[in-house]
Amino acid sequence: GEVVERDDNGDPIRAVGIHIDITERKRREQELKESKEQITEQNNALESFTEIVTDAERTVDQQITDLLDLGVSYLDLDIGILSEIDGSEYTVRNVVAAGDAVEPGDTFDLTDTYCSLVYDADGPVVFHSADAGSVKDHPAYQNRGMEAYVGVPVFVDDRRYGTLNFSRPESRETPITDAEESVVRIMAQWVGTGLTRQQRK
Repeated sequence: GEVVERDDNGDPIRAVGIHIDITERKRREQELKESKEQITEQNNALESFTEIVTDAERTVDQQITDLLDLGVSYLDLDIGILSEIDGSEYTVRNVVAAGDAVEPGDTFDLTDTYCSLVYDADGPVVFHSADAGSVKDHPAYQNRGMEAYVGVPVFVDDRRYGTLNFSRPESRETPITDAEESVVRIMAQWVGTGLTRQQRK
């Protein structure tokens, strides 16, 4: 500001200036920074995805497991599963999980899993907390306390096969982003194609 009036002793008694509220600008700068970080993380995930699916030395099963591992890391979730669903029977086909909480071949009733929501929606279901997903009454929350979830349907030979899904018992601090959901969709599409090729051999 600028002093425009002083008293007899020369001390300022009146000044004028301009006050600019930069709150909105700072908010936009923060959003831009977060957006750039998301794009970088997505690009890194897609680069890893490409390395996995173009490696001719890996079997389809190895590629699927490596994609689950990538998804767990990228989404900051604990469990990654490729499920096969036949009627109401949910079978774990491939899994990445700490310890032996879930193993390949484990079976569940579909209605006891969040994947039942994916089948009902016939599309992706994502939530970073049970509250955000309004699923506190769901058996997957009641029985296992699963908080965060990303699930996408997998189609093999144009038929619904199961789901590619990621979860953890603790909620995530931040919501699942469109970019994160997009990466899981791409993974699920490749898994369906890979399994289709495998079945046709």
